[in-house]
Amino acid sequence: MHRRFPAGASVMLVAGLVVSACAARPASKAEITWSSTTAMTLEDTPTRITSTTVDLQRFTDTADHFTVSIPASWQQLDLTSPEAIAAYKKVVAYNPKLADAIGSPDDLVSQGSKVAAVDGLGGVVNVMVHSTPGVPNPPSSSDWEDAAQALAPELEQAGGTVLSHQVATINGRSALQIQVDLPIQTGAATVTVHETVDVFTAKDTMYWLTLAGPSPVIDEIAASFEITDGRG
Repeated sequence: MHRRFPAGASVMLVAGLVVSACAARPASKAEITWSSTTAMTLEDTPTRITSTTVDLQRFTDTADHFTVSIPASWQQLDLTSPEAIAAYKKVVAYNPKLADAIGSPDDLVSQGSKVAAVDGLGGVVNVMVHSTPGVPNPPSSSDWEDAAQALAPELEQAGGTVLSHQVATINGRSALQIQVDLPIQTGAATVTVHETVDVFTAKDTMYWLTLAGPSPVIDEIAASFEITDGRG
C-alpha cells in the first residue's frame, strides 16, 4: 500500500501562493521594501540561461539544501521587513478565506518562505521549505495523486481554482506540478494570479517552488531548482 502525505501540506501551498500574490500585486515603496541582500549566498557572476537572453543569478541555501536561479534584473523581497509583513497582512485582511487557511501572517519566514522575488510585471518566484516527517521519499505516482486529490479541495476552500495537475520530472527529480488561479482582493479590485507550483520531497522535507510570469523564463527558473547535499 502506498503512503499518504501528512495533513497540513495545503497550508504550506496556500501560504506560498499568498506570499507570491502579495509580491505580485501593485505596491508602492511605502508598502514594500525591496532588498538586494539575502541570508543565502548570491553568486557574483550571473549564469546565462540557454533559451532566452535573460541573465540568471544563482541563490544557494546550504541550511535547507537547495539552489535556485533567478533573473538578475528581478528584485528580491525582504521577507523580514515590517513593510513586507504589513503588505502580507493587508492581503490576508482583504481575503478572509486565506486567513482561514493559513492563520496568522505575523512572520513570513516562520511560514517556511526562503526567497521571494518579482520583476515588477507580474513575474514571481517564491521558494518555501517545510520539514514534514512521514513524507514518502521518493513518492510514487499514487503518492503524488493522493497529494493532488487532498490539496485540490483545500485550495478551493481558500478561494483558489486548481486548473490541472501532473507528475513531472524537473531537473531529474520527480515533482507534483499544479496549475492554480488565486483571486486576490486588493480593496476595490480583484486580481487573479495564475501560478505554477512545483512540489518536491527529500528526506522528510517538502519544497514548494511557486512561479508566475512569462514562459520560457519561469521554465528556466524551474529547471534551475536543485535539492543538494544528496537529499534523496
